[in-house]
Parts: sequence; structure tokens; C-alpha cells
Amino acid sequence: MESLNKDGIKLWLTIFSSVVVPGSGYVLIGLPKRGLTMVMWMVAFSFITFHLTPADVSFVGKISGGLLIWVVSVIDVEKRAKKCWIGDGVNGRKNRY
Repeated sequence: MESLNKDGIKLWLTIFSSVVVPGSGYVLIGLPKRGLTMVMWMVAFSFITFHLTPADVSFVGKISGGLLIWVVSVIDVEKRAKKCWIGDGVNGRKNRY
């Protein structure tokens, strides 16, 4: 089993921060505007689904639109963080945005 190097730790820290605080992973990889945009979409979709669902739906169901955007943002941060911290697989080149 290979040990984590410095870039591997940065990758997992970025993904973990994105899971804990939505949008923060984008800030760590240098895309704060994209992080703010994703948070705004989360709030918008949560608001819409909260008001369109009936009263007997659970709270998780009421904010499911925002949760969907949050999951998509975590996946996107993971993809972008790999390119940023690990490289894109072509000569080990790292892409800073």
C-alpha cells in the first residue's frame, strides 16, 4: 500500500471540506466564484422544492433539490481537485485553474 504524498492529502482535504461545508472545496482549488454559484443553486433548488412539496413530506424530501446540487458539487470538486493536485495523467501535468 502506497503512502499518501502531500498532493494526495490535499486532494482528500479538499473533498472532505466540500462534504462538510458546501462550496468550500472550490475555494481550496482556486475557484471561489464557482463555489458561490453552487451554493446559490443549492439554496434556490432547496427553496423551490421546499415550497412545492406537500406538508406530509419529510424535511430531507423538502430540500432534496438542494441536496442533489450538493452531491453534484462534491463529485465535481473531486474531479477538479484530482486535476489540480494530482495531475491529468499526461506527463503528470498539474492544472491550476
